[in-house]
Amino acid sequence: MLVWTIVLAISTSVMAIAIGFTAGFAIVQWCSFKKSRHSALLMQIVDMWNSNDYITARNMIGKHSSRKTMSERSNNFKNTMVSLDQNNTPDYLIMVRVANFFENLGYLTCKKDYLPKDDALELFAGSAKYYWTLFSALANYDRNEREPKRPKVWEYFEKLATLTSVEV
Repeated sequence: MLVWTIVLAISTSVMAIAIGFTAGFAIVQWCSFKKSRHSALLMQIVDMWNSNDYITARNMIGKHSSRKTMSERSNNFKNTMVSLDQNNTPDYLIMVRVANFFENLGYLTCKKDYLPKDDALELFAGSAKYYWTLFSALANYDRNEREPKRPKVWEYFEKLATLTSVEV
């Protein structure tokens, strides 16, 4: 009887150790899966940003935002965009694509499990800050003056831009 008690105690201990190692391995695998998922998402975002559609949009924005100071650029750009929107010009939707890109990126980074902020900011901090500075007058117009008002327009874009200390 004593022998069976010892055998049972040893086998229970071995099983507990095996369960512990299995749980540890599962945790390591989960962390690895999460990291690879973030990497894949980040690479898709980079590919999208470097696609012809976004290059075209950024080039169009550059043509419509030439002034000396950033404040002048932002106000000039806002006036141009309001005019394009009122005239239902396709250029408006092409250029707004850039703001929507950063809105989506901001959403993904502000929700903790989607994309780490550090990774997104490493690649897009300067661009996010620059384009927010450019689009901010248009966002304020949409939030306060447009009919109907859109109080939350590009809120995640703004949050993303404020996360960085990059100066434009």
